[in-house]
Amino acid sequence: MVNIIDFITEVIRVDFIIRFGLYSILYFVLGCFFENNKSLIYFDKSAIWVIKILGITFGVLWLIGLLLPYYQFENELDKIAYKQRITGYGAIARKSITL
Repeated sequence: MVNIIDFITEVIRVDFIIRFGLYSILYFVLGCFFENNKSLIYFDKSAIWVIKILGITFGVLWLIGLLLPYYQFENELDKIAYKQRITGYGAIARKSITL
């Protein structure tokens, strides 16, 4: 389950969000040459709407993918270690002990 969520977030990040950045550069260049082009403006609004939905989906799946392994642990010590790894709790104490 975690692997599927990681794969979906990776696809959204690489295939859509990064390419939207490249599209934005292209839109900026085309916007300089074709001012007030209705079809270009409509396409841009549609692209922004899609990237908003994908961004929200990415955020929700990222949070689920972050919290899901916690519930798959059976050992209580593994759960505590995972919680400390996510929150960073105890990292300063461990660092000061090793010095």
